[in-house]
Amino acid sequence: MGFMDFVNEAKQKATSSISKFKNKDFMEAIVAGCAMVAAADETISSEEKAKMAGFINRDEALKVFDMGQVINRFNYYVDGFGFDYNVGKAECLKAIVKIKKSRGRTAIG
Repeated sequence: MGFMDFVNEAKQKATSSISKFKNKDFMEAIVAGCAMVAAADETISSEEKAKMAGFINRDEALKVFDMGQVINRFNYYVDGFGFDYNVGKAECLKAIVKIKKSRGRTAIG
């Protein structure tokens, strides 16, 4: 590996780390929203889980995240619905509102 290869690899790793830091709240909000949609019928199918994972893998801002971390957060939000629907919904909404507040008012708010 030449020096420029080392520099380019280090730059790519740094960019990835920065993207993860900047987009962590966004990832939380997206995953929480997916959990809310999946729990709407009170049954979370493996197809719904696969669609959520596929979306995360395709999105430029989110694919920097380790899928294990994404699944862990999804399961966290889903478990809230298992405990109590309203508790699960409240946890999801907290994550969504957090990103909305950090980004200012949006077209939906």
